[in-house]
Amino acid sequence: MAASKINIQLQLKIMYSLFFFIMLLEISISIFFPSVLLVKLAAIITLIGALPLLYITFKELRGKGEESLQNKQKLKNIFDTLDVAIWSHDLKSDTLLITPGIEKLYGYSYIDFYNDMDLWKKVIHPEDVYLLTDRSKRLARGETVTSEYRIIRPDGEVRWIQDRGFPTLDEKGDFVDFNSVLFDITDRKESEDRYRSLVEMSPDIIAVVSQNTIEYINEAGCRLVGAKHPEELIGKSPLEFVPEEIVNAFKIKGAKLRNQQVRLECQVKQLTGNTIDVELASAPIYFEGRFAVQVVGRDITDRKRTEETIKNMAFHDTLTGLPNRNRFRLHLNEVLNHLESNKILAVLFIDLDRFKIINDTKGHTVGDLVL
Repeated sequence: MAASKINIQLQLKIMYSLFFFIMLLEISISIFFPSVLLVKLAAIITLIGALPLLYITFKELRGKGEESLQNKQKLKNIFDTLDVAIWSHDLKSDTLLITPGIEKLYGYSYIDFYNDMDLWKKVIHPEDVYLLTDRSKRLARGETVTSEYRIIRPDGEVRWIQDRGFPTLDEKGDFVDFNSVLFDITDRKESEDRYRSLVEMSPDIIAVVSQNTIEYINEAGCRLVGAKHPEELIGKSPLEFVPEEIVNAFKIKGAKLRNQQVRLECQVKQLTGNTIDVELASAPIYFEGRFAVQVVGRDITDRKRTEETIKNMAFHDTLTGLPNRNRFRLHLNEVLNHLESNKILAVLFIDLDRFKIINDTKGHTVGDLVL
């Protein structure tokens, strides 16, 4: 592209030089040879010699013009197919440039925006107008600002717009113009609202931890640790509620499993000082543009108690609470497994209170009644 541009510039210089040469030639011949015919003839011959160069230069210039028009048309087609609009306002000349894509976003003709340069402000939802004050101040300082607000279309439909503003300041620091790129983010916002509703309504704990700080926690998580509002927990370290070894275990397992989910059971300390059993699962996510860990958990205190009760019933006599034959067999197997070779093991069975006679003669039912 650059080489072609240089080539055209060189050809133009040659053309100007030829015309200048023709003029000099015509003047020189007219001085030394007064014949007008001879002068005209020399100029014509020189011009005929330059015609190929003129033709090539014209053809290349025309080709470049057509290529430029094609590129502009391609760019226009791209903008026309995207739900994106570009707004450029030169404050010094009060010149406005708007791409037609704004019609898809706002539902108004882009001519309406030329006729009323404040139309974009007038259609902003009343509850979001307050955002403009801070936005204007930051743009005036030369900051790039991204704003998200709702607009009301002519048919009454409410849509979410993301507005990225890029200001320009002159050498004096005055705000001279700004450009905005506008996106329709309604689908994303609706998806976020649905996800937020699911998270808030979930009976399980859902929290986000970033840089060893609780960034978010739902109502279920608040109830679990005994807090009334999420604000009581946001900003605190998870080490205030979960043992440090558990946090380290999450980090170690997370590093090994990379982006996979990590599950652990631990005890969580409540604000009252009590501890409860909790099952936690964590996975890496991006939260508000930075790396974080999402933690999902549930209270398993009742389950743990039930498991302990079942385990106790399986290995202890329900009437006396003493270890039963299942517990004896389990213990015996453990001893045998750890018994060194060439060692002797003795098993003694002693009826200390001669209660076995009652069971053997009267039956276990009578024995249970006696107990």
